[in-house]
Amino acid sequence: MVIVSLTQFGCGKHDGNEFVGTWKRVSQNGWFEVNIARNGDGDDFYVSHKVPNLGAEGEADKWKIVREPAVAQDGKMVVSGGVPYVITIDKATGHLIVPGAEFERSK
Repeated sequence: MVIVSLTQFGCGKHDGNEFVGTWKRVSQNGWFEVNIARNGDGDDFYVSHKVPNLGAEGEADKWKIVREPAVAQDGKMVVSGGVPYVITIDKATGHLIVPGAEFERSK
């Protein structure tokens, strides 16, 4: 019984590790960069990207960072921001795919 518990829960492997990191845009559209970070030790994450700050008063605050909560489910990342969306990784290229854009892992 203990062996079964260890094989199911004791590995320390979390869903979503493949998404964690900084990703740079390779497509024409989308954000310039996406950062995905784990929120603590669970299976929830933050997906962060920069957007133009329309209320900027100068060059220093021209961009603002948007952080959206996400969870890893069934090999996908489900982001629950203002408009929910799903992030996947293309198994052929290793690229991160979001609706309308494609990213490669930053080196």
